[in-house]
Amino acid sequence: MNGRERILAHLAGRPVDRLPLMPITMMLAARRAGVRYREYCTDYRVLAAAQLRTAEEFGFDYVNTMSDPAREAADCGARVQYFDAQPVALVEEEARLADKVQLAGLAQPDPLGGGRMHNGIRAVALLRERVGRDRLVEGWIEGPIAEAADLRGINTLMLDFYDDPGFVHDLFAFVVELGLAFAREQVAAGADLIGIGDAAASLIGPELYQEFVWPHERRLVDGIRALGVPARLHICGNTRAHLGGMGRLGCAIVDLDSMVPLADARAQMGPDQVLLGNLNPVAVLRNGTPDAVTAAVAACHRTAGPASSSARAARSRRTRRRRTCTPSATMRGPTRPDLLSPTMNLTPRARVETALHGGHGGTVPFTMYECMIPQCAAERTLRNRGLCIVNRLPVFKTHRPNVPTRQQVYWEGERKFTRTHYATPAGPLSTLSEDGGFTSWRHELLYKRPEDYAAIRFLLQDEVYVPAYAEFAQAQAAFGEDAIFRANFGLEPMQELISGGVMGMQTYCEEWMERRDEVLSLYRILVENRRKIYPLVAASPAQHANYGGNVTPEIIGRENFETYFVPHYHEAAEVMHRHGKLIGCHFDANTRLLATAIAGTPLDYLEAFTPAPDTDLTLAEARAAWPGKVLWINFPSSGHLRSDAAVEAMTLDLLDQAGTVDGLLIGITEDMPPARWQHSCQAIMDGIDRHAREHPAVYAPS
Repeated sequence: MNGRERILAHLAGRPVDRLPLMPITMMLAARRAGVRYREYCTDYRVLAAAQLRTAEEFGFDYVNTMSDPAREAADCGARVQYFDAQPVALVEEEARLADKVQLAGLAQPDPLGGGRMHNGIRAVALLRERVGRDRLVEGWIEGPIAEAADLRGINTLMLDFYDDPGFVHDLFAFVVELGLAFAREQVAAGADLIGIGDAAASLIGPELYQEFVWPHERRLVDGIRALGVPARLHICGNTRAHLGGMGRLGCAIVDLDSMVPLADARAQMGPDQVLLGNLNPVAVLRNGTPDAVTAAVAACHRTAGPASSSARAARSRRTRRRRTCTPSATMRGPTRPDLLSPTMNLTPRARVETALHGGHGGTVPFTMYECMIPQCAAERTLRNRGLCIVNRLPVFKTHRPNVPTRQQVYWEGERKFTRTHYATPAGPLSTLSEDGGFTSWRHELLYKRPEDYAAIRFLLQDEVYVPAYAEFAQAQAAFGEDAIFRANFGLEPMQELISGGVMGMQTYCEEWMERRDEVLSLYRILVENRRKIYPLVAASPAQHANYGGNVTPEIIGRENFETYFVPHYHEAAEVMHRHGKLIGCHFDANTRLLATAIAGTPLDYLEAFTPAPDTDLTLAEARAAWPGKVLWINFPSSGHLRSDAAVEAMTLDLLDQAGTVDGLLIGITEDMPPARWQHSCQAIMDGIDRHAREHPAVYAPS
């Protein structure tokens, strides 16, 4: 049975001698052939030769013409940059449809007109000629949202969903027509299968996907099937929120990225959907041993199939198809690694994701903010042991179009200060901050006198928020498995007044008593501002986000917390949960007074909770108070001053107090003594590892 026969038989549900092997090999193929990636993308002969060499070297069952997402866009007139050793880039600042009015006059390019699409069609024809009927030849097109993002710019397109939904549908319809014309010529040239790349679909939530993307993907899939060939859907990233819809498209193959649990896909797509995936390309394929790769493939195969403890020599068509799982070049570690073989080591990120969803891995995750650990030998040692860096990046940007702003930077000795001036129509405002290394110290805030209220109201009402998804997604993809990326909504509206940049704690207390109406006027503006941010964060690539924190019960009190804080957790959580995302809060102070109110919130996790002796609640008490919530604790800062042995013992005691390691993470969210952090963090990890060794039953797969 050759590769083409194997794939087509498997798609038809007929018996095969082994699972088909269909990894995406673009830059790998270019490297194996010793050619520049620029040539691979622009010369069909180079692409075909590299694909053939790689397929023969590794025994792949197919060859593929995918090189980059810019073929169709380039033929539409988009500006494209090519590089010798990295992927093609579209110049978003000069997007072809930066002016959306131009869509009405944009003609459909001819796939056979000598452009980049024609180059791809020639690659199909040459591959068909060279492989004959021995290997399957796959053509490629871009999906609705991916190609629309290439033409319009990803960040602008995200705004279009809200500002001009009619235009989005028109643009997607244009893309579908373009894609089908390109697919038709590839099939005529000899393609056996057409892949659809719709990567940007993972950047939006399920509501936008169902309303905008899914109908146009369905038209594209139906059109490809009408050409007499099967369709394959490839969406990079976390598609957990879209699995049900993806399974209803009618694709012969659905690709899954490594962060998507195969079990979830099988449950939502049914037993007959062929799945392709989903090894981690870095942790397993690039950095793993051959035995680890073999074990990971076996784990994928088991997870994609039915829950059964016995193997059968002869399997039915139904069983055979639902167990389809082959490696593909995707991105990150799985979110449900507990489904893998118990012998598999989880990546730091996967361990954190598992705990955030209420599960556990082989050890309790240990995390640290990106700003709190310098790059050095000790840091590398900790990361090699499994430390996960928590990178906090924004997924939106704030603009004030009607408030001119200028900054003045000056030095006093070795101290760096920045004064920021805001010229509002209602009066001038200014702030003064000092660079504190990994943080900044605020010496002057916006509010200085009662006359400032009007100017502050104007400043806050002038804020405009726009997505910054591409920057977040690129940073997340580039960092690999040693880090998890988190978004943020900002502080709660009332907390913004207290510990944000408005007035500070002491001034807030005075103003609350003397000018409460003015304080509440600012609060109400901030409430509306946050409501604009909720959908931006929920639709972003981030899978979890913090909402506020640093709440001081002694200042706020229980009644005000329930009135001015809790309702906003409910609002934000409703939006996040609708998109399949998690939401938490940074509770780093005393919490006994607020424990009952916190328990009643829909927050998924409580981050930075610091157990006694540094606050008024032990970890055991916190578990009892918040039984359904993930606890992402901060290791008590006072503990860092103890000996290494005492730090290790303290870690063991905390883990014993927790009762269960499900939904438990230990982090560093506060300052550590500079002379102690290296030893202290190693001792914490010693305690974590020791607990896992001494209590294997606690860490057994559930």
